Amino acid sequence: MNFTLIFQIFLLFFLVCAVGFCFKHKRASRIYGHFSKNITAVFALFELLTLISRGIENTVWIVALHIITIFFYLISGMLISRRLNQPSLPFIIYFTRPKKHPLPFGFYKIFRVIGVYALTVCLLTFFLFQWTHPQVASFLRDSLTSLNASKIHVELSSILIFTTVAFYEEIVFRLFIQGFVRFIFKKYTWNGVVAILFSSLLFSLGHFGILETWWVKFVQTFVIGIILGKLMKKYGMEISFAVHTILNIFALYTAPLLLQS
Repeated sequence: MNFTLIFQIFLLFFLVCAVGFCFKHKRASRIYGHFSKNITAVFALFELLTLISRGIENTVWIVALHIITIFFYLISGMLISRRLNQPSLPFIIYFTRPKKHPLPFGFYKIFRVIGVYALTVCLLTFFLFQWTHPQVASFLRDSLTSLNASKIHVELSSILIFTTVAFYEEIVFRLFIQGFVRFIFKKYTWNGVVAILFSSLLFSLGHFGILETWWVKFVQTFVIGIILGKLMKKYGMEISFAVHTILNIFALYTAPLLLQS
């Protein structure tokens, strides 16, 4: 079974859903239009510079696709979160409009939540990989080799890429897909559980093939997807993004230790 093709079909389907949702609720979507433009522009510039620094080909097409995806997912995802009465990007909204949108929780609690859950997902990854010692896929071996070269600019660009990947994935899987599925089944009490499980499953399919012992990566990403989904539902996307980024950086530097080359 071609899981990569299934994953791409789902992504295309949800992108069409996001665009359709924005046009269906055109007036309401305008509220987040300017906000989404600014975030998308910053992300696009950040990603463009990062990809150019790594010499990745077809950079313009990759960035263009991500611009379209992020723009519509941000607008529709934030609008859906508003209708579900759940946080979307509470910190960014707070810093742009603090009087109208106060934080629903304190900074101390947020740092504590990030610390606890980041430690949890990192330990889960460490013990799972230490127990199974999966083999890294061939297309990633060159990246690990370059990381071992201990070049500062290579390591910095790797961190930047892993950070942008985390931001992109949280917008796609948590802010929009999880929110959209929950919105579709909003009449049912189990809508939140189904939304988190479905987005976590799709999140796992998106990482299929990274490790040649496929079930290890599936278990890791599925469980972590559930954790990130719960954080998104309760605290908003910035918290799930922070935990996701910490995990990515942890995995980046422990990969030579935990994975067979």
